[in-house]
Amino acid sequence: MQGRETAVLQCGSCGEESEHVVQYAGRVLVFTKCLNCQLVWHHNETDLRSAYAHDLSSRVATKPRRWVRRLRRRPLKTVLELPAAMVAQPAKFVREVLAVLRR
Repeated sequence: MQGRETAVLQCGSCGEESEHVVQYAGRVLVFTKCLNCQLVWHHNETDLRSAYAHDLSSRVATKPRRWVRRLRRRPLKTVLELPAAMVAQPAKFVREVLAVLRR
């Protein structure tokens, strides 16, 4: 998951099942915001940075294996998508880091 998305969740503040904005950095939840009562929940800063560092190292370590799996499943599509993926990766990384540091 990347960036901001929306999900229907039960709010811990207003108790309503309502749409929430959810922000991820990699696979780590940074914050949620209830669109009903506007309550914002933030991941603890120290835990967030630690969880993101662990997630990032895990993603980096498994990247070659995931690309090999993609190549086996869809070789032509994977090879054609590779240049765009390589160009997009640095910007994706910067967005993730900024989301973690802004917290």
